[in-house]
Amino acid sequence: MTIAITGAAGQLGRLTAQLVLERVGADEVVLMTRRPDELLDLAERGAAVRFGDFDAPDSLSAAFAGVDRLLLISVDVLGNRVAQHTAAIDAAAAAGIDHVLYTSGLNAGSELPLVVSHDHGATEQAIRDRGLRWTALRMGLYAESQVAAAARAVASGHLVHNNGDGATAYVSREDCAAAAAAALAGEGHEDRIYDVTGPELVTQAQVAALAAEISGRPVVPVAIDDEEAAQSLMAIGLPADTAQAIASFGTAIREGVLEVLSSHVEDLTGRPPRSLRDVLEANRSALEETA
Repeated sequence: MTIAITGAAGQLGRLTAQLVLERVGADEVVLMTRRPDELLDLAERGAAVRFGDFDAPDSLSAAFAGVDRLLLISVDVLGNRVAQHTAAIDAAAAAGIDHVLYTSGLNAGSELPLVVSHDHGATEQAIRDRGLRWTALRMGLYAESQVAAAARAVASGHLVHNNGDGATAYVSREDCAAAAAAALAGEGHEDRIYDVTGPELVTQAQVAALAAEISGRPVVPVAIDDEEAAQSLMAIGLPADTAQAIASFGTAIREGVLEVLSSHVEDLTGRPPRSLRDVLEANRSALEETA
């Protein structure tokens, strides 16, 4: 069994690759990336590092040659990623890959107030439409995203958000990688949906309280509407479509779309996921430096 990981030089890809190499022989692992020089250390451990670019489909046949099972890590650039993912899926099918696992999003494909939901749903459907075995690893929102938000809140004294009273189960990138590695290197995960979440649902009021507790500084949650959220992001230089996509996460949380809590991280890895408190505590210096 030869398994491959796309986007292997990215943060999630590298973490997953390192964990996979603890589970299977390096000669069974292919790491695909646009930046092979960044994976020399894993190549030295025996993994095959291959160039591949979703925007250059001709590069994918060689990248996927001899692979049986593929982890397709979602690209993070909005606008063209369904086409990019579809090019990878077509190349995987042409290369004879039997099983594609995809790092999707919670409630993918539903009619949601979440910009990225369509992309995830379309990618999941494209895998099924090619007649491939599939696994949807529907990742929750990264807990690490709240470190920067908490640091800004400590500095200003205000945690500004458009989540309302909604909650979501923030999950650490490390736990996402561990779940992906377990599903990729394990057996019996075909045609399954896994909701990869943290251990508890958390509101922004609770994030503010955690930030205040860890930093020793007062932090007050301040609710704004969706348009204000998008405008504030554009004011710091983000393009309008990116700002609206980011603001849509708050909308989705407020409306309960991302209020998903599961045991799947522990089911896959054998250990409970880290809490948001764990992640913020591990990054205490980032909060204290802004205090």
